[in-house]
Amino acid sequence: AATTDAATGLLNRASFRVALDEAAARGDEGWLVLAGIDELKSVNELHGSSVGDHVILTVAERLKDLGAVVRVLGRTGGDEFAFVLDGASPTTLERSLSRLRAAMAAPIEHQGLLLSASISAGAVAVERQLSAAELMRRANVALRAAKKVGPDSQSIFNVAYDIELRKHHQLRLDLMNAVERGHLE
Repeated sequence: AATTDAATGLLNRASFRVALDEAAARGDEGWLVLAGIDELKSVNELHGSSVGDHVILTVAERLKDLGAVVRVLGRTGGDEFAFVLDGASPTTLERSLSRLRAAMAAPIEHQGLLLSASISAGAVAVERQLSAAELMRRANVALRAAKKVGPDSQSIFNVAYDIELRKHHQLRLDLMNAVERGHLE
């Protein structure tokens, strides 16, 4: 089976999860960051998917340019990338995300178009007792919190926000079940 994303050459989702599980099992300290390209759908709608693909490739290159602080890097979805940053301190995370924001601030040129791209990012500390699936879930929760703030935002996983999301999801399920059973009109 393929281990890399065909478009970017980065690890694909499955290979990234394996590498993340290995890093957590070794007890490597660091941060898992899940980053989504803001407004990529709008770029595709306005300029076509070939321009959106160019934005994806440019973001991938800029992530690679972060260098030694990025231990593992993968493309985990259409507009999403995941990477593990070395260093357990929140200061390390802040510095790296600041460098990434600065890299994203540079315009992207493609076929005479001048585009901008920003990313929103969610982060969670890599912990030995957590599986890659749980780390990715938590990073996704943090990314959702960042996107709720707006483009070019970052968020660290927060247990209280996770509980709020779970309660909201359960309430939706309960309401759907009540409607299906005819308990609500």
